[in-house]
Amino acid sequence: MSGTCCCGWCPLGKGTLAIGIFYIIVHFHSIVENGTKIISLIGTIYYSNAQPALNSPQGDTASSAKEQLAQHLVLIIPGVVSLILSCVMVHGYRMKSM
Repeated sequence: MSGTCCCGWCPLGKGTLAIGIFYIIVHFHSIVENGTKIISLIGTIYYSNAQPALNSPQGDTASSAKEQLAQHLVLIIPGVVSLILSCVMVHGYRMKSM
């Protein structure tokens, strides 16, 4: 096994660090985005239950928002796990450097 990353222009440790930092940024953004949508959907569900629309059935908006809420809750779990694993990867590089 060579001591360079896939491109061959940087050491393996620096490549691992770059990939780890990139993944931390991506997964942190994913968690924030899904968390924002979850908060918005909770407000939508609360508002649709508090004040039902006169012309449309109450279940349409609330059930659609509940389905989207479930989807975003499912998406946030792997994002958190991936963020933790990315942090462990960066921490492993830092411990190897010491």
